Amino acid sequence: MAKLTLVADGITQQLEGYVKRANALEGYLNRVVVEQYRNIQRTRWMTEGASEGKPWDPLSPRYSAWKRVHYKSYPGAGTRMLVATGRLQKGVIGMSPDFRKVTTPRSLTISTAVEYAEHVNEARSFTTYSTKSLKEILTGINKFLLKNQIRIPRAF
Repeated sequence: MAKLTLVADGITQQLEGYVKRANALEGYLNRVVVEQYRNIQRTRWMTEGASEGKPWDPLSPRYSAWKRVHYKSYPGAGTRMLVATGRLQKGVIGMSPDFRKVTTPRSLTISTAVEYAEHVNEARSFTTYSTKSLKEILTGINKFLLKNQIRIPRAF
């Protein structure tokens, strides 16, 4: 009977370990993947989309000239694409209250509360990612999962 109690305690400890390791993924997503996302977005904005494989379509000459006049005192002085007041850029990168992030033990969802973001994204995507960026993120997650893998005792 004592041996059965020890096995039951071992199983309980093993299950507790599974839960702790699963919860550790949420921390990894918050610490590492969110920062990777922010770096990707910073670079995307600096390169006007080119860093993720497809440069944003240029502004029309008329709008470009108008923007340089009307936004000259804003970030980018009216010369940067998708930066007029800076609200969208900051809301996507995570530098304002418009940035939204929800993590669970198994997922990460990032979005923005900027109401016009969806319309801008249709014309000049800031939500598609290069194979290189995706591979970097997924490789890191896979390494983390393998390092913290759930090990089933040999007795089973």
